[in-house]
Amino acid sequence: MATRLNPYLTFRDTAREAIEFAPSVFCGELTMAHWGDSFGMFTDTFSVSCLVNISGSPS
Repeated sequence: MATRLNPYLTFRDTAREAIEFAPSVFCGELTMAHWGDSFGMFTDTFSVSCLVNISGSPS
């Protein structure tokens, strides 16, 4: 069974430069898919970061 890694990276100020450079480091291909219809992120009072990605039904 094949394993697929979907990394989630965060960058401060230089996100575009970093994400365009990453494929050369990891010998991969850059693919940018739009997030869902609604996206949000927050950190709770226990310092746990959460991401919410909501997509509508495919048309």
